[in-house]
Amino acid sequence: MQPLSTKDRGRLVATLTEQADRWDKAIVRKDRAAIEANMADDFRQIDGAGNVETRQSFVDGVMAPELEIAPYTVEDFDARIHGDVALLSGRTRMTGKYQGKTFSTHYRYIDVYVRRNDEWKIVSVQISKIPATAASAPPTLDAKDGQHDFDFEIGTWKTHLRRRLHPLTGSDNWVEYDGTSLVRKIWNGRANLVELDVTGPAGHLEALSLRLYNAQTRQWSLNFSAVGSGTMGEPAIGQFTHGRGEFVDREMFDGRLIDVRFVITQVSPDTFRFEQSFSSDGGKTWEVNWIAIDTRQ
Repeated sequence: MQPLSTKDRGRLVATLTEQADRWDKAIVRKDRAAIEANMADDFRQIDGAGNVETRQSFVDGVMAPELEIAPYTVEDFDARIHGDVALLSGRTRMTGKYQGKTFSTHYRYIDVYVRRNDEWKIVSVQISKIPATAASAPPTLDAKDGQHDFDFEIGTWKTHLRRRLHPLTGSDNWVEYDGTSLVRKIWNGRANLVELDVTGPAGHLEALSLRLYNAQTRQWSLNFSAVGSGTMGEPAIGQFTHGRGEFVDREMFDGRLIDVRFVITQVSPDTFRFEQSFSSDGGKTWEVNWIAIDTRQ
């Protein structure tokens, strides 16, 4: 087997990261089909107490009606590829309720994915609990603090925008725009304001996005408003992990509740990509409807 190029390795890491994120979200919403689709038949989990779970017992435990798991995020994420084996590791705090009682568990994990028949499946999870003294320590403003995640974007950018005209209808008709994005830092970096002004054959678009940082959760909220609307849309919540920002929310679209995902990738000093996608099936599949490529002026 030939070693992967840097570009191919980066693409594979991005694919596996997204696959793992979908699995996490499926666990939270108790989507049995989506959970099982990511798991190998010989899956095993070893929890922080040394207990071994099989594929069946793991899924049954997640689906138990007395268990409620709150949405959670991953920090210190790392992905390593070794041929047909991938090791994904990180740190998270899982909270929720079990039999009506609130719980909070802080732990590190390592997920082992194996490629079989051109499909990546998770075969093993190893969990190590973080002691309560370390888990309860207050956050510090170190390299893990996300307050400066958007610092790279401050300034004026040349924007090329592609927009799908009729999302979630099966249509593949796109329109294009060109213009500028002006990003200003406010509140000493704890917030920033984006002003978009683009024009194309389909007309003129003006919009703004107010992005606010929560120092306790270390997450951002993205609050979008189109000119003339008079209101902000539903905030999308998320964070950056290894140069990739992902922010999600749920909102009404054409009379139905959908999932919305914003992804910022290819971050460099001079260019980045902003992508919006909609999902009408609970995050199982996503349709891209907005792609903006920004180049610093």
